[in-house]
Amino acid sequence: MDFYGQSIYQFFNEKFVDNERGGIYSVISGDEVITEDKKLINTALALLTAIDYNDKDAAEKHFRDLSFFTNPDNYSEILESSLVVINIGQVKTLLVNLIVCYSLFKYANFKNNSTILSQAKSDFNFLIEKAFQNNFASVVSLEDEVLDSRQRALNIILAIYISQEIGYDKIEELKEKLASFCSDNGGIWSYLDSSNKPIYVEGKLLLDNVFLLLITTDKGEVEETLQYINQHYKHHTGGYWNKINKNNTVAVDSITSYYTCSTSPFPYKSMLDHAVFIWILSRIGETNSNTFTYLLSEIKRFYNSSKPSICMGEGSWFSTPTTPSVPLARLVMAPPHTLGAFAVGNTNYLPLHEKQATLQLIASISLKDLKIESSTTEVRIIRYDTMLIDTSLEYISTGKLEESFIDIKKYQKWLEKTKSGFGYGLTPYSSPLGFKSDKSPQNFSAMHVISDKKVLGLPIEDKEKIFLNMQSAQNDDGGFGEQAGVVSELFTTYCVVATSFILNIHDFNVEKCINFVKSCQNDDGGFGNAPGYPSDTWHTNFGVLILHLLNAKADNQGRLIQYLLSSQNDDGGFAVLPGKKSEAFSTFRVIDSLYILGIKIPNKERTVEWLKLLQDKSGGFHITPNQPISFVGTYHAIAALYLLDELPKYTLEAKKWFKKHQAKDGGFSKLLNHPSDTTDEGFISIHASYMLEKKINPYWIATIT
Repeated sequence: MDFYGQSIYQFFNEKFVDNERGGIYSVISGDEVITEDKKLINTALALLTAIDYNDKDAAEKHFRDLSFFTNPDNYSEILESSLVVINIGQVKTLLVNLIVCYSLFKYANFKNNSTILSQAKSDFNFLIEKAFQNNFASVVSLEDEVLDSRQRALNIILAIYISQEIGYDKIEELKEKLASFCSDNGGIWSYLDSSNKPIYVEGKLLLDNVFLLLITTDKGEVEETLQYINQHYKHHTGGYWNKINKNNTVAVDSITSYYTCSTSPFPYKSMLDHAVFIWILSRIGETNSNTFTYLLSEIKRFYNSSKPSICMGEGSWFSTPTTPSVPLARLVMAPPHTLGAFAVGNTNYLPLHEKQATLQLIASISLKDLKIESSTTEVRIIRYDTMLIDTSLEYISTGKLEESFIDIKKYQKWLEKTKSGFGYGLTPYSSPLGFKSDKSPQNFSAMHVISDKKVLGLPIEDKEKIFLNMQSAQNDDGGFGEQAGVVSELFTTYCVVATSFILNIHDFNVEKCINFVKSCQNDDGGFGNAPGYPSDTWHTNFGVLILHLLNAKADNQGRLIQYLLSSQNDDGGFAVLPGKKSEAFSTFRVIDSLYILGIKIPNKERTVEWLKLLQDKSGGFHITPNQPISFVGTYHAIAALYLLDELPKYTLEAKKWFKKHQAKDGGFSKLLNHPSDTTDEGFISIHASYMLEKKINPYWIATIT
């Protein structure tokens, strides 16, 4: 295939369409179907896509499937894999029904069928009349009872757009309705309540403000909306965040998500938003704009060429809302019943390397006429020197901490309580309220607990059983999930392999694991969190460490080294992606990777100076100069210096700083005067404290991190 959209469309037909039973699978990962359930909205979008590609056979099939979904005798917006009605699907979602009406209208014109055309127009008129009666409630029951009274701007915009094509005569009333969503500080609110007041806590979703462009005819207003989006939604590594708050800021909102359960508290970078944005800019003649070029560059980064499709996007980790620095291939705390999400303990998360049908369909239309470029890119060769590292690990730590201010005994008691069966949980709490994690066993947590026990000289009981629990999480592709039954990630694979190294137990399929890790390496030399997921220095570090611990090498070692070296900036620091801004997290990850590979750090003195300048007199470290102090960023900065045989300028203050983060229960918190967080924060505090006293093996710090 020569075009992005066409290659995605072919992949969609091969992997998502259930030709045997009908309908479309919702989510896949690799070659595995993750969510078999079929959704009405995807069938409607598939019909629109088939029409756009003049695919007559597919259009007829999707029309038949659509008719099955919407049959009055068994109407449902969700069907089980064998097309059995699921009762939660027996509702009328305004957004879904708008798209269904539009797809039927398009199909009628495609087939030149006056009967279907008449029915589509009649259905649309009835739908809008009902919407006015229900004050544009988002969801109603089949008995017309309001289930979700929120009014969404996107629904009004789509109603206006479809009305213009179908010829509905109440466009002005719809536009008057949309005016209520306008915000005094720019953009439009995403939701109004039943009394027509903006729901400020829901903020402004990128998708709603992007769709506004679709019905904006004034060139000046188009420019104003684009300027607003570029000013407030831009992501620091490229592309756009999916939402901002009432103050036009990208921020975490725990309270709203906790009480509505309708969204994750964390904003993320959604490729669905990007695909829609590209399609709309194409529709309004903005393909030569800087915004279009900027969008295209980012969505291409998430294109999987080996299995032509688009990954869902990227989250963030370990930082403040305004300066998120660490890439995360998960949407954390995803709402209940999110497609493709997994419940690990009391936390739902969505692996963003998955492929969702909705995104593939929209991307296949928005990228339809975009030619695929050659993936061969010229690599700038950066010269480097090699070094030998001591991998003997004759010692891990040298005795107890003598100058630390933290209460080790209190922490040990907290740590022991995290034991759960033969595994370990993120916290010692069985069923906590709020967003505190429970003690359900997780591979991520087991690695941290076992690491701490080794450093503190504590006994590790039931080693074989602990690892048996972790071993069960190896999947057919060779990678490991967070628990058994969860999809593979490079990140969780590292947690298991590192624990295997600590316990000296290698009872898993090592060869398949190595093959999985190698499949995560991309043409640029870096590693993504899963096969086909884009590279970054964070996940590249995990790839380097796993292969090292398994006595293997990357298939393209030369490109790997050049990828890492190319992420260094003139200030001496390193970035999450080559060419981006230096920050503490990535600086450690690259230094660590190069250390393991036996490569000397270029401009070492400049790197050391840059890292030391990040430290505040309180003892903590800023992520980047003039940016917030970060708990996890402080660990990364200290570890980076340690591997460079250096210590922070304010060593004593750093020791006291970690003491301030110890909570009353003995655990540690990222924020001052807060309840304890997880075993990760404990791991950070213990390991950083040992580094500050130079009582821990640098090779241990390099491999177990």
